[in-house]
Amino acid sequence: MAGMKTTMRVAVGAGLAAVLGLTSVIGGAVAASSRDDEQEFGSWIYEGTCDALAASPLIEIGGLEVQDAGDDDIRDLDLPSPVPSPIWIEDEDIDGTYASLTRSPHAVVVRATEAQSSDVIACGAIADVPAGSDPFSVDLLTVNDSEFMGVARFRARTFGSSDEVDVTVGVWKGTSVATPAA
Repeated sequence: MAGMKTTMRVAVGAGLAAVLGLTSVIGGAVAASSRDDEQEFGSWIYEGTCDALAASPLIEIGGLEVQDAGDDDIRDLDLPSPVPSPIWIEDEDIDGTYASLTRSPHAVVVRATEAQSSDVIACGAIADVPAGSDPFSVDLLTVNDSEFMGVARFRARTFGSSDEVDVTVGVWKGTSVATPAA
């Protein structure tokens, strides 16, 4: 009888350890998901192409943060449904005109963190923008096997004698989404 109690304790102990181990794995997956949602990326416009960027950025767009499904910035990207989730977005007005962005090669760059020295995770060329296109979009393609892709949407704005371009940048992981043509 004493041997049976020991065997049952070992079996119950092993079962409890398995349940606790599974709980730990599930808890780790939830924690990892939460950490992904808290990730912030940095975005800039560089002179050059995705293959040959200038040494430093021309314009800082800003830090991308996770947005909720109904957020205005997500609607500004004009993505088809269903919208990828999570999606990281930044919306910023920058000084300049379309002409200043399209007369020579420029690229939208998203980096793994808000530090300019971090790895590039997505990049898209601002090129071949037909005259009179407003708004226009640039596909951001995966770089360095990051699995992140996205879109940058540009809209011209004029305020009095000042020209600005509204730039909305969005990135997501894993799924391809067709971006709008204009």
